Amino acid sequence: MTRFELILEVESAADWRSRKADEYPDARNSRAAAALRRAARDLAELPDDDPRFLRMDSFFETVDEDATGCYMEESKRIIGRHGFDREDETTAELLASLLNVLQQAEVDSLDRQTEE
Repeated sequence: MTRFELILEVESAADWRSRKADEYPDARNSRAAAALRRAARDLAELPDDDPRFLRMDSFFETVDEDATGCYMEESKRIIGRHGFDREDETTAELLASLLNVLQQAEVDSLDRQTEE
């Protein structure tokens, strides 16, 4: 997942949360949509050589499809929940959570390779 793809994923989640806010009168959906829009804007403003983006790039260049799949599944859940449970969630926290998932997917991939 490139930086651009991450931003698109966050924007897509913001749109989904906005639709849910229209469908269900729960303030958490509106709050999450706003947090996701802020996160997409913040991500777009970060430099291309931000170490977190470089780490993500490295991950996708070196891991197997299982690790990528695990990361993608869990990252969608994390992005979708951003700002829903806590209104003060920051973009830095979102990136940290995504990097934690990335690291766990990498470790799991190495464990599978060792077992084979």
